[in-house]
Amino acid sequence: MTKENKAILNELFKATQRLKYPSFPEHYHHDYKHSDNSTNALTRCVVDFLNYSGHFAERVSNTGRFIAGKTIDGVNGKFTTQGKFIKGTGVNGRADISAKIKLPSMRYAIPVEIEIKFAKDRMSAKQKEYQSKMDNVGAEYWVVRTFDDFIIQYNNLCASSINP
Repeated sequence: MTKENKAILNELFKATQRLKYPSFPEHYHHDYKHSDNSTNALTRCVVDFLNYSGHFAERVSNTGRFIAGKTIDGVNGKFTTQGKFIKGTGVNGRADISAKIKLPSMRYAIPVEIEIKFAKDRMSAKQKEYQSKMDNVGAEYWVVRTFDDFIIQYNNLCASSINP
């Protein structure tokens, strides 16, 4: 993450904190401590940047859930049966972040799906299929490897809305 992009994220964070806690003294507000050195950290930076900028972004998880086994009273005391994992109801290949970006020049927000790929991560066949579905309906689909990469794509979207 470049110093400029880190400063932008830090300033957005501080502005949000000032709005959220107006009576809190300015010198007690701390800096934004996140970086893009892991998948989770990068995801958090992207979601926070969009939310702090007045857009909407949320992390999406398509994992299922675990149902614990039952506890049964037996002759030798209590024991628990084996639980099971139930498949999630979401679409396989779904992007990591679902965002709606509202630009001043547009009446409606633009749906943007953001897939986070860190280091040597590659897209699966299901993710590529999901990407083509998003492209077919006119939604934006971004593959982001660094926070700087995200900022470039975000700025390109903003510039394209000004000059269609």
